[in-house]
Amino acid sequence: MQIPKGLAPMVPATEDTLAAERARAAFSVDDMHRFIVDADMRTKVAKVEALMAQEPETFSLRKVYFMSRQEKMEHALQIGARLIALLKEGRITGDEISIADMVLDINGPFGLHRTMFIPTLQSQATAEQQELFLKPALNYEILGCYAQTELGHGSNVQGLETTCTYVAETDEFEVHSPSIRACKWWIGSLGVTATHAMVMAQLVVNGKRHGPCPVVVPIRSAADHQPLAGVTVGDLGPKFGFNAMDNGFLLLDRVRVPRANLLQRYVRVGRDGAVSRPAGVDPKVAYGTMVYVRTQIVRNMSQVLAKAATVAVRYAAVRRQFGGAPETPVLDYSMVQRRLVPLVAQTYAMCATSQAFVAHYQRAMRAMDAGDFAPLKELHATACGLKRWTSDVA
Repeated sequence: MQIPKGLAPMVPATEDTLAAERARAAFSVDDMHRFIVDADMRTKVAKVEALMAQEPETFSLRKVYFMSRQEKMEHALQIGARLIALLKEGRITGDEISIADMVLDINGPFGLHRTMFIPTLQSQATAEQQELFLKPALNYEILGCYAQTELGHGSNVQGLETTCTYVAETDEFEVHSPSIRACKWWIGSLGVTATHAMVMAQLVVNGKRHGPCPVVVPIRSAADHQPLAGVTVGDLGPKFGFNAMDNGFLLLDRVRVPRANLLQRYVRVGRDGAVSRPAGVDPKVAYGTMVYVRTQIVRNMSQVLAKAATVAVRYAAVRRQFGGAPETPVLDYSMVQRRLVPLVAQTYAMCATSQAFVAHYQRAMRAMDAGDFAPLKELHATACGLKRWTSDVA
């Protein structure tokens, strides 16, 4: 496409209009930027953006809105594979991969491996289990998902129907979906990508239930990526959003796994079937991964709202309607301000809240690592409330 020559320029230009609006601020824009994004984060973002700029054929998202769902998934897998390669080459860290995910905002199929599968292993596996599962997960030799939600049960973890029953004769656990309600549903990274699932299931030993616990279940073959025996797994198909993510379903038909696959930092099942917990441990610590994810949701929602508010405010600042020459920016009309300014205010409030809550979560985790589980209930309740508020507003 070629723009005709000789056209009179737009006066005032878009960049001049935006610069004038920023100059009217009653606070330091630089100070506000430092509040929202600290110097360390800005340095990391700059490094990640520079790396991605060197490979536009891989990281460019210019065509993403013209892609089919299949093309989006393939592109996200390509991006994810390249980031993993950069990690193994030592050119990027694990934290910087998370920053790349934030910058790209494409929600690819490796995201939940990093934000749910690996954190569960880090927080709830013993040292021996971390050697067995965490090391290969960090090296992307296995790819995981977090299978909690069922067709009949979501946040009601106590109501989950999937069972993990100890079989003393073979020193194994039998993981089973006893009903269609127990079908794991809407699980990110499960539909196509994952080789392993962190399954939240009711622990049953000698006929007694001991509550929901996480167990690592291999679901696809390392040889050909086909479902293993007893595993029914698939993709849920296109959605209104997040189409680069392969949300899936999972049914398990008496699948056997070794006893070592049940994460046993906070609950132990011996060879003889004896069940024990460390002194003072709150059994609800098994929900720790969901609390962590909710802290990420609170942060992510502040970023989502910030993007939307930024687009709306900038457009309202440069779009002109009526009032002379040049015409009046739409942003100067009180009706528009009444709609946009509260959203801008909520964006800043949500940003500050997310920062404070992440710091609160980190303090609570340090306390729990030291054996103090008193903050857990309040942390869980706050995480649930903030997840609801932030996702509703954003």
